[in-house]
This record gives sequence, C-alpha cells and structure tokens, in this order.
Amino acid sequence: MKKVMAGIDLHGNNVMVGIVDADGRRVQHRKLECDLRQIDQFLTPYEAHLEWPPPRKSE
Repeated sequence: MKKVMAGIDLHGNNVMVGIVDADGRRVQHRKLECDLRQIDQFLTPYEAHLEWPPPRKSE
C-alpha cells in the first residue's frame, strides 16, 4: 500500500474519519462515536502508511 492521509471531522457526538490516497481518492471512511478506542482501531491498519506531515501542494 502506498502512503495515505487521514482526516477527522469532529462533531458533538460522533466523528467522521476518512483515509485518502496521494491522489485524493477515498480509501475508507466511517462514522464513529467520539471514542478514542474506536478511532484508534479504525486507523491502526493504516499506521505504517500514514504520511506525516501531509505533503504540500505545489502552487
């Protein structure tokens, strides 16, 4: 698997978590409860492939 990026949108009682590839294509997304264990469980399979810091877009 190539490098991917994660995004998290925090709401009052849930979070939307998404994984996208370098081309911006959605790899996976899910609505989760505001529970760190659930978020960690969702992200763990991608841990070795997460890119940080995110790449800068050339202008």
